[in-house]
Amino acid sequence: MKKLIGLSAFLLAFSAVSAQAFDFVKFATEKTLKCAHPTVSGAIKAEYVNQPKVEAGMETARVKVYYKGMVKNNSMTVDYSMVEVKEAKLLLVHGLVLEDSSGSGTKSCPHFEAWEEVK
Repeated sequence: MKKLIGLSAFLLAFSAVSAQAFDFVKFATEKTLKCAHPTVSGAIKAEYVNQPKVEAGMETARVKVYYKGMVKNNSMTVDYSMVEVKEAKLLLVHGLVLEDSSGSGTKSCPHFEAWEEVK
């Protein structure tokens, strides 16, 4: 946790959020869900629980993803943070799973463990 706070402070000191908002819903469906639950197929729906907002140079949002599991319909709620480090031309995203109704558990994705560069 201390590493995350330290990295956050470092990134905030050298970052600014881009003029165009980051698409957290698209990231949730195309990156997070496919990483956390690679066998999911079929209809996937995602929506903002908390719309994106910018505070202290960091853009945050909460997204809920609905997906069909093997036995039942499931959902996953993720808090996302995004920073753009303009000097290094990096876009970094971090996610925290708040809830996942799947009984199979969530596979650990790179952006759950640390800041992940979005290309």
